[in-house]
Amino acid sequence: MYDKKGNITGFDKKNHLAKHNGKIAQMKALKLKGEVIAIGDGYSDFLMKQGGASRFIAFTENIERASAVSNADHVAPNFDEVLFSHGIKASVSYPKNRIEVASLVGNDGIKEWFVNEGFSFNHFNKLPIASKLAKTGVLVVPNGFTLDKDTLQHMPRLMAIGVNGKDKSGIDIHYCAHHGIAVFAADTALSAKLIDYINKGYTYGCKSLPNLILAPMPKAHRLLHIHQNKPGMLAQINTLLWAKKINILAQYLKTKGNVGYLIIDIDKEYDESIKQDLKKIDNTIRFRVLY
Repeated sequence: MYDKKGNITGFDKKNHLAKHNGKIAQMKALKLKGEVIAIGDGYSDFLMKQGGASRFIAFTENIERASAVSNADHVAPNFDEVLFSHGIKASVSYPKNRIEVASLVGNDGIKEWFVNEGFSFNHFNKLPIASKLAKTGVLVVPNGFTLDKDTLQHMPRLMAIGVNGKDKSGIDIHYCAHHGIAVFAADTALSAKLIDYINKGYTYGCKSLPNLILAPMPKAHRLLHIHQNKPGMLAQINTLLWAKKINILAQYLKTKGNVGYLIIDIDKEYDESIKQDLKKIDNTIRFRVLY
């Protein structure tokens, strides 16, 4: 409560939140229907579960408190994770914190870029054993590093490789191209290139996939479809979109050898089943919703 000069003079003593265990009292007063999920970063938020909430999600984007995390049913470092874990559409297709970045380069600048973007980042002095690579989405390696087919096949979720330099000779580019893995090799701005690929689908300067850079489309969802460069692929994709009554706002296709790289911007409201349909098209290499 404030006076006319803006000075604090007190508080509303009738407000539930001004009292001990007030969050529980406020929750009950709202008489919410359906499943009630408590989300917060403190122990008092966890206590709402004892007061009737079915689950407690520790929200750690601003601060991570052990008292909240240790009692949580789920930990969410951002709100996209909260929405995704409950099957609700968000501004991004897949929370970045679920994309694991493994770096063999001891560069604090690289780490800072990915951490600031919300990715899960791990640094290793040498390539980890296969079981630790299984969930890797982005791999950053030193200049001239060797990654052959036998190593790459242990990384089924790998989307991009960044070589911290210009010597990519040790990377199996052919394998990467045919598995939809973007390979970038650069002395500078390597992290930015990798992040732009993951977030927006930009492949300018990519060594394994067709090069494409395009402006973001506002109020749209962007789909990425990487496929074998076979006749009729675009027709199959557009036929599926037409059958689902999905409006195409823009479409960009570029090919390189045996690989086709297609970006499709569509209306925000669309039939979710199209994602599985596009994945099932013969000769599809990789499909993602970028945003």
